[in-house]
Amino acid sequence: MNSAVRQSARPKNAASRAAGVLRESLRYLRLWAGMYSRRRADVASGEGFGAALAALASCRRFSRYVEIGTAHGLGTTKLITDALLARPDDCRLWTVESHRFTYQVAVRNWRGAETRGRLVLIYGAATGVGDMMQWEEICADPNYDETKSVYSFSSYEKGKAAQQNAPDAKPLLPEEIDVLLLDGGEFSSYGEYKALAGRAKVICLDDSHRAIKNRRVREELLAAEEWAAAADMPNERNGWSVFCRRELLETVAPLLRAAVPPPHP
Repeated sequence: MNSAVRQSARPKNAASRAAGVLRESLRYLRLWAGMYSRRRADVASGEGFGAALAALASCRRFSRYVEIGTAHGLGTTKLITDALLARPDDCRLWTVESHRFTYQVAVRNWRGAETRGRLVLIYGAATGVGDMMQWEEICADPNYDETKSVYSFSSYEKGKAAQQNAPDAKPLLPEEIDVLLLDGGEFSSYGEYKALAGRAKVICLDDSHRAIKNRRVREELLAAEEWAAAADMPNERNGWSVFCRRELLETVAPLLRAAVPPPHP
């Protein structure tokens, strides 16, 4: 397990040190109070996207899984890892989180768990801050909604700071990726796609229709000759999609059809 965390400079005096501890404690409490708990409910193993991920993680044709966006480690990270732990063969999930504090929460959540080396938690970024969307692009996106806090300028600045401060994660990831899950930052996902798609056989997108995060990624994959849509669900939450190399479509599409429940009428 990769547990390298960049340490910040020590506060210069007792008052600033106490203020820093208080801020970190409040952030930690917010996380445990449910800041990310929606993720766990949204991606349940028996519904839609969760069922698709569980089916792909159970398929012994694939063994190398990469997730961008660990968050607290109890959503899609746990769902995929649980499926891998049920398999008798050699398989692994590398999961990347660019926000240092969130990564630390994920490490705490998995501390002491028996993963048999099948889960690798990485603090880092798969792309640089220069590859993020610019603020002008975000405001011009058809899915931009100024009333949503996730699309606020402060959220954008926090995402930029995280990408800028996180170490490069790409050298820690496999050169060949069987299944790539893009579910990280709202404004960095397109850059992560450009950085890693060439290594991947299957690409899973959350927030692919009614959100900024993966709208452009989905549109490019739909237009690409070498990729085919194995599942494309616009009506579940903000939409989700699974694309695969065209030669794998006859393997992946039936797998997902068997696993994913029909959409609600």
